[in-house]
Amino acid sequence: MKIIYKKDYGEIYDFLTSLWIIVNKDILEENLKESEIDLDKDVFNLDMDIFNVLSKLEKKNGIKKESLYFFFSQYNRNTETFNTIAHGLLGAYGNIDKLEVLLNDLEGSNEIYLVEKVFKSIIGGKAIELNTLKKILNSQEDKIGFIESIQCTPEQKWNLILFANEPKKYVLEFCEIIRKYIKVYEKNLEKMNKIKVKYNDEFEKNLRENGLEYLKNINDIINYEKFDEIIVYPLFVNFFSFVYNLTDDRLEIGIGFKHKEFIDEIRDKNSNYKKYDAILKILGDKSKLNIIKLLNKSEMYGTEIAEKLNLTTATVSHHMSQLCVVGLVTLDRSDTKIYYKLNKKRLKEVVLYLKNEFDLSDC
Repeated sequence: MKIIYKKDYGEIYDFLTSLWIIVNKDILEENLKESEIDLDKDVFNLDMDIFNVLSKLEKKNGIKKESLYFFFSQYNRNTETFNTIAHGLLGAYGNIDKLEVLLNDLEGSNEIYLVEKVFKSIIGGKAIELNTLKKILNSQEDKIGFIESIQCTPEQKWNLILFANEPKKYVLEFCEIIRKYIKVYEKNLEKMNKIKVKYNDEFEKNLRENGLEYLKNINDIINYEKFDEIIVYPLFVNFFSFVYNLTDDRLEIGIGFKHKEFIDEIRDKNSNYKKYDAILKILGDKSKLNIIKLLNKSEMYGTEIAEKLNLTTATVSHHMSQLCVVGLVTLDRSDTKIYYKLNKKRLKEVVLYLKNEFDLSDC
């Protein structure tokens, strides 16, 4: 197995996240509250200026608030995935220097391709054949009917209709926003340089000395041994996240620079209350409990769970990320797919904890 650390690989992902935060601050705060993340002042200052930058972007850079909401408004709140028009167009990884090449490619793409990219992002992976999608896009009536079926606000539906009718126009507007914002972003990110250098140096050192064991120590939800190659990259705006992507025999993992602290606090070995309180709160959510019940019967892929519970795969991914964080679910690989397994050992620990807390040993 080969483990490669690419310190610049998550730069575009972070860049898009910063614009997403500007538009969806309320969703971010909900997610942080749900995960019980306590942001210290240094981290909050990183996202700054990001929280207060909206009016500045309009005054100094000519980027209108309405345009940002058009492209970066989140269509499904119950997901870890950024399903926005912007992420449909530019959901890429890599060094931020690649942005101009990607924007040029977008500007040169045909209209049907652009609309397909956006629709696939918005529906969040919910089962729909590509050929079916093409037929929908070729009929104005079917197109509007399909958009009406998407669960989002009336304003968002109208935005999708506008984009689907004039994709080239809106892609040119989107590319202009990105080109203007990149200068603002890079200037603000200079504040993070010391943190980035220190984190990258320490991570590379630990990975070089401890290899796979270091990854497992950060997050042990994945059976890493199943992969021939693992690409690891840091995230600094998306600082508490742990994201993964499977391509052929390669696993790509993005790790927020505060992720390990977050995991360590939840799985605090010195505090049973903290550890099991987080699990019990999660089990109090009906969708997550239904997922646990399904996995208790057998291992399953995300698409299978989505179909059985009538959820999008993006929503399933959102629930799974929280189930994985508390150790109730682990990930494994079969061919080119990731499937989920219930960690019955952890579930038994919870039951034993409740027995001890309520002195139910005789029951």
